[in-house]
Amino acid sequence: MVDSKRQYFTGVQALRGFAALMVVLRHATLTSNKKFGISFLGDYFQFGYTGVDFFFILSGFVIFYTTTIKNPSFIPYLKSRFVRIFPIYWCTLIPLTFFYLIFPRYGLDHYRYVSTFLTSFFLFPNSLEPILGVAWTLKHEVWFYLLFALGFYGLSSFKFHFYFLLTLLSLFFYACDLNVVYFDAPYIFKFLFSPFNLEFLAGCLIASLVLNKTKFLFGKILFVFSFVAYFVVGYFEAEFSHYFHKSHSIVIYGPLFFAMLFGVIMWERASQFEIPKWMIELGDASYSIYLVHFPLMSLLSRILISYKLFESLPLLNIVFITVFSVIAGWVFYRLVEKPILIYLRNRLHF
Repeated sequence: MVDSKRQYFTGVQALRGFAALMVVLRHATLTSNKKFGISFLGDYFQFGYTGVDFFFILSGFVIFYTTTIKNPSFIPYLKSRFVRIFPIYWCTLIPLTFFYLIFPRYGLDHYRYVSTFLTSFFLFPNSLEPILGVAWTLKHEVWFYLLFALGFYGLSSFKFHFYFLLTLLSLFFYACDLNVVYFDAPYIFKFLFSPFNLEFLAGCLIASLVLNKTKFLFGKILFVFSFVAYFVVGYFEAEFSHYFHKSHSIVIYGPLFFAMLFGVIMWERASQFEIPKWMIELGDASYSIYLVHFPLMSLLSRILISYKLFESLPLLNIVFITVFSVIAGWVFYRLVEKPILIYLRNRLHF
């Protein structure tokens, strides 16, 4: 039986903020090494790139859960997904594009190509790095939203078969990534059947379990164990980084994120625990933080280096940049993302 009462889990929202912070700390580590030549917290947060994997699982959960609960028709579904991704993204992409045009010594050469702008603007698959670096993940988001719509609306009678076939194809291309199987496929096939699809599908599986009132009495224990295990594995990755590769994240960190998300939902459903307001606010602002933090880090690092601020205490540079970027992302959410979402949702009536 589907639980139609609860439409929002505060624990899920808090985890969105956590995933965004992990990505920020990853980029803070890279910026510290590349721009300032120092280690940030012993380079421990190199594994923060896995926050992207968590985002994919969270996205799979949210899209399956909310679509099943609200049951919109196809057009309102497309409207909601468009509004959630594109307008806020364009608010960061367009100013950044102008910046690279005005200051050609910054950024890569292909950032100034019309073709790069178009593929970045519409989030089309492309092997070149997009103008806004983190937008590569948004391309996978948009693709999965379309895949989900195909299964949920177009092939509803064959939903299980469709997702099963998608799983098999994604597993095959993941085996290629791990060099278990050799198959030199064109980029477009690698994108369409990316292993990241597996993480979206894992989130959908969690949503299905929750919607069908799956009972699990040890949600708190599962969450705490997987949360601690995540940082323990991250420590070993930092210590033995030559044994780890980003392609391993799905099989190593994916199950931990699955357990973390399922555990916190079961815990919240069983005990109605209170999550601090600032953690929920951080989750609300996670998309804005994700979009704006890295360009800001790059710009601020150049300014601090040019004016030799905190020169005697170089670690303060990266601490300042990290904190400022998170706060700026929150401000962007309050002043840009939230008003735009409210306006468009009211205007488009969904």
